[in-house]
Amino acid sequence: MSISAGAVARNYDAAIGSYLSSYMGPVFEDICRQYLIYYAENLPFAIHEIGEWWGPDPVQKKEAQLDIVALASKENNIQAGRRFLIGSCKYKKEKTGIEELNLIQRYASLFTNVHDECFYYIFSKAGFTDTLQEKQDKGEVKLVTLEELYEKN
Repeated sequence: MSISAGAVARNYDAAIGSYLSSYMGPVFEDICRQYLIYYAENLPFAIHEIGEWWGPDPVQKKEAQLDIVALASKENNIQAGRRFLIGSCKYKKEKTGIEELNLIQRYASLFTNVHDECFYYIFSKAGFTDTLQEKQDKGEVKLVTLEELYEKN
């Protein structure tokens, strides 16, 4: 069967489409980290270190994971604690909702203390629910769409 006979179109979902989000998830996370390092404006602090975080979640009794954890340099940390930028990257067809903010806040609490300061960023391919947008309007989170990642400054 040849490409011109439509074999690619008929087989796309089974061969590629159903796996694309799984493949693109880690790629999208890397793009988001690179964006923060090189292109994002008005970050709450200069990033000294950036990566992801894995650790135990004693409440859920499972491994917790954060896509982005960035730490300010010691000079940029507040006197009583550290400053973190905590991020989540969602490469899915559905809009990202308030539950994602709640989740990353809970996971951040697993390794931060009351003297630390956290800034939350959520990146989404499909955009955000109205409820989550309201949280951004209140200054509780910074939301970044796929389109914003690729805007020219």
